[in-house]
Amino acid sequence: MIGFYIPLDRDEDEVRRAVAQLGAAVGQVLEETGMTEEELARAFDLRRPMPE
Repeated sequence: MIGFYIPLDRDEDEVRRAVAQLGAAVGQVLEETGMTEEELARAFDLRRPMPE
């Protein structure tokens, strides 16, 4: 899971656009790399060593 910060004082339309853009970007990464969501999440896990 990749988390993100949504401020309490926010523009709801802007939040919806940003979340949609994030979803599209993640979808594109998954499609282009053939990774699963789990593999992508592990790639961002700072507790694990970086893959070579």
